[in-house]
Amino acid sequence: GIELAGGVFAPLIPRNSSIPTTARRKFTTVRDNQASVRIHVLQGERRVAAENRSLAHFRLEGILPAPREVPEIEVGFTIDANGILHVSAMDLTTGQMQEVCVESYQPAVDDDVERQISDAERFANEDRIFLRKVSIRRRMQQMQDELAAYQAEHLDGGLTEKQEQLLRQAMFRLDAALTGIVKSLQSRLYF
Repeated sequence: GIELAGGVFAPLIPRNSSIPTTARRKFTTVRDNQASVRIHVLQGERRVAAENRSLAHFRLEGILPAPREVPEIEVGFTIDANGILHVSAMDLTTGQMQEVCVESYQPAVDDDVERQISDAERFANEDRIFLRKVSIRRRMQQMQDELAAYQAEHLDGGLTEKQEQLLRQAMFRLDAALTGIVKSLQSRLYF
């Protein structure tokens, strides 16, 4: 699978898939006017990307400027009959495409698979907490952006003094809470 923003692992080909096999999935950008995305290819069982085995990195460039979550990027994984992993990423708007071949890709040995499955089960609760924090962080960042846009819309005096004060307080509290979430995530060495 690949690493998503916030350090989340998104599996594309599940364990024990017969080969050859192919999987495709659409993803998007996380920032406005994002011109490129970094694709980090991983292998493992954990939902926390940092806890899985890194296989490759590459960058898809040439994404047209657009608001976040508008561009569609299709990521494709193919494992051929020889066990070689081919990974591609394509911007569906521009047709820009980048590929990488992971020739050193080796299926995990049985003992390694058992350990990964055991670790995934043992740390499942921690992974759920991590995913929850990442989800909360995303929602808080969206709220921050919405409040900032609302404030910018009403700069010309569309708000009363009391409304402006409440808006500033809400933005301050949201920023403090978001800082706490980010520190909590970083303290777990997931970034």
